[in-house]
Amino acid sequence: MVTAGLQAGRIDTNGNSKSADRAALFVVRAWHEEGSTKPLRVHLRQTHDVDHGFESVLTLADIEEACTVLRGWLESFLAGRPAQAAGGTGE
Repeated sequence: MVTAGLQAGRIDTNGNSKSADRAALFVVRAWHEEGSTKPLRVHLRQTHDVDHGFESVLTLADIEEACTVLRGWLESFLAGRPAQAAGGTGE
């Protein structure tokens, strides 16, 4: 696990020390649901600002959809946009 505290200081490509700009968190919990025609369950919790808690929580049953949500979250983090739920059942 990596935390914002551990990443507070970093070195840029020129060897200069820099402080972390922001810290985000994406938590994946997966399990197998017996007896279901689509047994995979993926619970996603995400935030782009760990100081303010989770911005989005959803549960999915599809690998590609979970990967799409992760890709969208990473892209929005790099662009500085807030995390948003995309698809799934949401909670």
